[in-house]
Amino acid sequence: MSEIALVFSGPTSYPASKILRNVLCNFGNCRPNPTFDNTIFETVYLLISSDGGSIEEAFSLYNLMRALPAEFITINMGQIASAANILFLAGDQRYCCDHSYFHFHNLSFFYDKPQNLHRIQMKDHTQIVDMERELYLQIIKQRTDLTDADIEALKFLEEPMVN
Repeated sequence: MSEIALVFSGPTSYPASKILRNVLCNFGNCRPNPTFDNTIFETVYLLISSDGGSIEEAFSLYNLMRALPAEFITINMGQIASAANILFLAGDQRYCCDHSYFHFHNLSFFYDKPQNLHRIQMKDHTQIVDMERELYLQIIKQRTDLTDADIEALKFLEEPMVN
């Protein structure tokens, strides 16, 4: 069994997410890697420090990691914030260094330039944020020991939280 350690320090947004996606596919597919003497990597250590970014990209990376055949071990190397928490939770095993932390907050919709929106567009964007929040909570419930009562008591994704 061969292992490899990959370091990701950056946002969960394009173009960094595209690069990470390609790297994960190259090393997490459990096929001979011609760049490394046809080594098959069955375990991938993903060392992460990220202030978050695009939640859509984070969901895509999460689903990719869960679908690839390699075992993924995620390690918080400093900061896991915002959408990067989803990436971290994709690990089959998850660890954090002593001097690292996690940051959670409510979700928002980002506009890269001023826009005029019609009411129906605002409603559409609200529905997207609500769906993303629900997916985020589903992942939290599936991949942690937090119960609905814990999530409610923590005001998870409602109030900012650094832990």
